[in-house]
Amino acid sequence: MDLNELHSSYMSGVAMSDVAKANNLTYTVLYNKFRSAGLLTNRPGNHNVYKPRIAAELKLVIRSEFFEAGMTRSSIAKRHGISPSAVAHVLGRPKQQNKLSTSAARHNPVTKEYCCCVCDAWKPYNDFYKSGTGHTSECKQCHLDRKREQRYGVSVAQYAAMLTEQRGVCAVCSSAPASARNATKTSLCVDHDHSTGKVRGLLCNSCNSALGKARDNTELLLNLCKYLGLPRLPLVARSRRSTRTMPKGSVYDVHTNQYRCAQCENWLDKESFYLDARNTGKRTCYCKECLSHLRRLNKYGVTVDQYNYMLAAQGNVCAVCSSPPEALGRGKTLVVDHDHKTHEVRGILCNSCNHTIGLAEDSALLLTKMANYLLTSLTD
Repeated sequence: MDLNELHSSYMSGVAMSDVAKANNLTYTVLYNKFRSAGLLTNRPGNHNVYKPRIAAELKLVIRSEFFEAGMTRSSIAKRHGISPSAVAHVLGRPKQQNKLSTSAARHNPVTKEYCCCVCDAWKPYNDFYKSGTGHTSECKQCHLDRKREQRYGVSVAQYAAMLTEQRGVCAVCSSAPASARNATKTSLCVDHDHSTGKVRGLLCNSCNSALGKARDNTELLLNLCKYLGLPRLPLVARSRRSTRTMPKGSVYDVHTNQYRCAQCENWLDKESFYLDARNTGKRTCYCKECLSHLRRLNKYGVTVDQYNYMLAAQGNVCAVCSSPPEALGRGKTLVVDHDHKTHEVRGILCNSCNHTIGLAEDSALLLTKMANYLLTSLTD
C-alpha cells in the first residue's frame, strides 16, 4: 500500500498500531516512515496519542454526549466511527476543567469548609477524611451511614429508630455516645451476631469490643464475674526498676551467628531477640523471654517464681476460659491481670479475657448486663 494511503487510513481514525499490523509492518517502522516523509504532526515523545482532524461541530456533539447524556467514551467512538483515543483527545481538556470547577464550587478556602456531595451541607475540614493531598468528597457522617448500610443493612431511618428506642444510650451500660466511656466515638456502634449476622442493637465502642473479645459467649462473661470476686494470691512487693537502664546493644558471635542474652547468659538465635529501637539494625541485649519477665517485674512487681507459682495454681491455663498458652498463637503468652484502682495482681489470663475485663472497667455488674443482653437477643 502507498504511504499516502497508509497516512489517510491513519488520519481517518484507525490507530497507528492497527495500520502497521494490517500491512505487516511494525509500529516503529511505520512511525519512522511518517516522520521522514513529514506526514507526522505529533511530537516524537507523544506520537502514541492520536490527534485526528475532527470538525468543530462534531467536537461539540461528543462533549454534549459525554458530559450531558452520560455516554461512555467507547460508545461515543462506535457511534461516530472514530477511535476511543480520538474521543479521549477531544474530552481531555474540557473534562479536566469540569473537575476543577466542580471541586472549586465545593470548596471555600476563606471559611475553610467543604460541601458534602451527599448531604450538600457545608462543613469544616475536620468533618471530612483526608485523601491524598486533599479530602474526601463525602463527609464523615455520610461515609459512616453508607458503610453501615453496606455492612449491616441498617439504613439511616432504621438506625434513628433503634437509637430512639434505646433513648439515645448504649443498650448495655446506658452511656451516651459522647460520654467518657465512649469519648472517641460520636455515635453508637451497630452490634450483630457474628454467626447469624443478625443485628442485635446499638452499643458503645467499649461494650461492643468487649462482646467481641468474649466471643459472644454468655458463660465466659459469667465466669469473668466470678473471677472478679475470687480471693487474690499474696505476693511479695518488689522494688521496680525501669528497663530503660538496660545496656545498649548485644553480644554477637560471628562464627555461630548467635547473640548472648545479658540476663540468662544463653547464646540464642537472632529470632529470640527483638530489634533494638535505639540502635538501628541491632538486637536488644535481653532475649524475648527475659525481657518479658523484666517488664512484668517492673510493671506489676511479679517475679519469675511468682508468675510460675500462679500459673501452676491455675493448672497452666487461663483463669477464666481455661485456654492453654499453646492455643493463643505463636509468640503469645498468658498475661498478668491486675486491679486498676488498687494495683493488686489478681491472676494470669489470656489476652481476650484480660481485654474484656479492661473494657468492662473491672465491673462485675457490667459483665452481668452484657450476659443478659446476649440472652435477651437469643430469645427475640
